[in-house]
Amino acid sequence: MFENTNVDEIWYECEYSKEYDSGPLDDEKIKKTEEQLGVKLPESYIYLMKKHNGGLLGKNYLAIKNTDGFSDLEGIYGIGDNFYSVNRQNEDRCDYEEDLVSICSSNSGHVDICLDYSKCGPQGEPRVIARDNELDMSHSWDKSWVLAENFEDFISRLCDADDEEEIDKYDTIKRFEPDDKIHKAVKDTVLWYHQRGIYILTIIITILVFIGFFKGILLLKFLILLDLFLILGGAVFTKDVLDRKYKCWYDVIESITTENGITKYKLKETEREMEVIVRKKEKLEVGDKVLCMNEGYAFKYKEE
Repeated sequence: MFENTNVDEIWYECEYSKEYDSGPLDDEKIKKTEEQLGVKLPESYIYLMKKHNGGLLGKNYLAIKNTDGFSDLEGIYGIGDNFYSVNRQNEDRCDYEEDLVSICSSNSGHVDICLDYSKCGPQGEPRVIARDNELDMSHSWDKSWVLAENFEDFISRLCDADDEEEIDKYDTIKRFEPDDKIHKAVKDTVLWYHQRGIYILTIIITILVFIGFFKGILLLKFLILLDLFLILGGAVFTKDVLDRKYKCWYDVIESITTENGITKYKLKETEREMEVIVRKKEKLEVGDKVLCMNEGYAFKYKEE
């Protein structure tokens, strides 16, 4: 277990890290915790907690194959009664969270890192996922990311965020600097994907501004300020996209799955799921060639 990972080197010790320390761990505590959670905890997690029962991560950057890594990690919850323990952090789980066990805190506070038993059942080997805790996860439009297929893999890919040599080991894709034509297609697609809602809302607000002339000065001032805010925000984002230098690569869609109304595309060479931008009336199928960019997006690009 953890054959190529020195688990003693992943921790960061300071005064604050003591709040994560759940103290000595024995088999009785493990048994009671599994009964509380209703799941079997991964052997790799138990092994790690017996060596270091909770703590802040010094290596808090998760390298992910062929994409930017995940940096929103703070500390691993131990097994015990302290606030930053897996016991306390999972006391008030809702019905739709019964397959999830929160095991790691995030720096931002907006993300939960969890063991996900939804595929394997309570006695199986869970994946590690990150989920947006600001969304209503009981609905089908929840946002989550698979970080690792198991806890051991999750710990094994923890790196120092500044260790580029270690991070690059997980990058097997040959990227290229796109020419002007491809760069324009990439930027147009990114802008359309992120700004289409802003464009529509700006048009609506502008129309309401004209209506406001007849409805009173206070409403008019509010609408004008809102309109200016949207225009300014859109301009700043547009400039950022236009100034950015993208790196790209081509890949082929290997599989398409739909779960809870969300369609996911797995790419063959990249060996992972990516967010594929699909324009209206466009249909993507297995085997279609897509253009990928290092921001984690892909889209169908027709070479002329």
